[in-house]
Amino acid sequence: MVGWMQNFVKREKMQINPCQKKFITPMEFEALFSIGTDAQSIWRSKGILPYIKLGGRKVLYDREKIEKWIAKHEVAGDQVQYILDIEPI
Repeated sequence: MVGWMQNFVKREKMQINPCQKKFITPMEFEALFSIGTDAQSIWRSKGILPYIKLGGRKVLYDREKIEKWIAKHEVAGDQVQYILDIEPI
């Protein structure tokens, strides 16, 4: 195996779990929170989703801020029942 390929394989095996990283990529965001990259892009452009942009192109998310952002947008159970107009279980 070529030297650069060995280094690549070694780095891939040593990848840190996204749950343990402070900053995550859009693909890791999608894997962790099941929100697609297209939705992320739209929400970023509208200023809805907090993110970091490096070098004018690379997008990263602060995992802790994203978790807080998701918690902030949680809908209470009684609101969901009202929207769906169903009886509580």
